[in-house]
Amino acid sequence: MSASDIATPSHISYFDISPSVEQARQQVPQAKERLTRAEQRVFKPFMLVQNLVCGLLLIKWVLDGHYIAGPIFAILLWCVSWLLFIPLGWFARHERRALKQAEENVGVVLHKARTDFLAEQALGPYRWIYRGDDMLGLFLETAVLYLYSAQTHFHHALIDVPNVVRQVRVDQATHTFATSNTHTTHGKRDVRATGTHSSVIQAGHSNSTTYTSTSNTHTYTLQIQLQVEAQTPFWTTWSFGSDWQEAENWRLQIAQAAGLEGR
Repeated sequence: MSASDIATPSHISYFDISPSVEQARQQVPQAKERLTRAEQRVFKPFMLVQNLVCGLLLIKWVLDGHYIAGPIFAILLWCVSWLLFIPLGWFARHERRALKQAEENVGVVLHKARTDFLAEQALGPYRWIYRGDDMLGLFLETAVLYLYSAQTHFHHALIDVPNVVRQVRVDQATHTFATSNTHTTHGKRDVRATGTHSSVIQAGHSNSTTYTSTSNTHTYTLQIQLQVEAQTPFWTTWSFGSDWQEAENWRLQIAQAAGLEGR
């Protein structure tokens, strides 16, 4: 669903994300390419030596008459020799570290771009949450919702809450975990004499009892239904884990902003 399918300019306004985010994202494939080149500088010579050694040994063993065992040992040696390649990854450690930093930097720059955008709006006090790359904000006094997600094509979106929000609720999911523990008790075992110097230990009895304990955990999800005029409604979903109170606070404030509940 595209942004144009769910909104009109009078109810939802869209703004491009900061160019710094795209610049940060471009650093990731460049870092991956540098890592690939570094690994290839090690991988190609290793493959050359590996194949040369295994090939020469294969020829030697076959010439010595080991027509079956020779190829088998050569293949096994080729497979085991891959373990020697693991320490060679040390030579690409700088490029690997640079890739990790580039990937982490995308999140840092994206978060700053979104919080800067919220701070720049002259819409009064606000609160926000984010889940991964998605972000939700609410301007409390002016009843404006901020949304950054795939549904807005990862653009800043300012939403007129009274005209767009149709429903808001908190869904609860229950997760049950069961743990079983078996306890075995052994009865008395009698000793019966069978002769002057021998005896027999008779079979005893064992009783097993299984104890099963269950525990329940609850997770809460904020569900917001949005619709612009007669267009197709859609939902945006936000997980709050086990924090029911925070999910309910968001539900109440959005519902009040939308006029669905009194203040």
